[in-house]
Amino acid sequence: LDESVEAKSAKDQFQDAMEKVKTWDITDEERARATLEMPLMINSAKNIYHETIAFLDYIPQDYFDYKADDAFKMYEGHLSNIIWARMDNIPDHCEQVLDHFKGFYDENNAAHKKFFSHLAKRFGLLIATLGRLVYLTQDRESSLLWFSGKMVDYKLIDSVEISISHSKSLTTDQKLINFLTTTFAGICDENTDDYLSSLQCIVETLFEWYPVNQEACEYALVEMMKSVALKEVSVENANRFIDFFGELPRFYNVLSYDKIYELKELINHVLGTEKPQDNKVFEEYGANNKIVLLNYLADMEDLYYQSGQTSN
Repeated sequence: LDESVEAKSAKDQFQDAMEKVKTWDITDEERARATLEMPLMINSAKNIYHETIAFLDYIPQDYFDYKADDAFKMYEGHLSNIIWARMDNIPDHCEQVLDHFKGFYDENNAAHKKFFSHLAKRFGLLIATLGRLVYLTQDRESSLLWFSGKMVDYKLIDSVEISISHSKSLTTDQKLINFLTTTFAGICDENTDDYLSSLQCIVETLFEWYPVNQEACEYALVEMMKSVALKEVSVENANRFIDFFGELPRFYNVLSYDKIYELKELINHVLGTEKPQDNKVFEEYGANNKIVLLNYLADMEDLYYQSGQTSN
């Protein structure tokens, strides 16, 4: 405030200052940001925080009972990270971990054998399947085959089968490991139906933690869409594919404005370039209407989802 002899009152000075403040009209874009984008961003930040904490608690549930300084923890940690990461290099990445583990492992050490049994229980069938895939496609030995050979020696792999129906009821990431195993087994057996069914299970399982694991989810989603575009698809798998996209807008409630449109643009790009909606299976009797996919191209998928929720 002006403290000179001729000072105005504080009230007068405040009024003078307010008259000099530049006023402006609020644009439609600014109003939209204030009423739509900001609430979405705040809600998204809260959701990401709580989901991340829950995810970090969920991941180590099946871990070995480690001591704080246990050297084994690194190997299980890397294998666990691989299954929740992008799917494009799972065989290579697992082989790199097991290359190191093979040099570390001492089968005359009781603690080492106990840890090996634990890894075999969690990852053994996946590792054996990846070893088979590497052998079929590259015709070479690998640390993956070394690991599965040790499992046979220790009688840890005798005629074990994975039940997908059982996998769905699991409450740990063992179900994701099981679905990865059956997906790679479908590749090895050249069984398109089994491959696509298991891949759909992977996508659904990964999306239980979307968007905390956004990169893995979106990579698997694109692979599923490309597979439907290129392969012969059963009516059952086609309907499951449609159902997934019918329910996907549920995430719009927990994503920021920008993330919603990133996801929509990704889906629209694959629909436009790969065209899974053009698969002939959608013309077959019993196949669900592909209008759900076309709604994404028309920016109407969330309205379709909301109307379905309302009718229920």
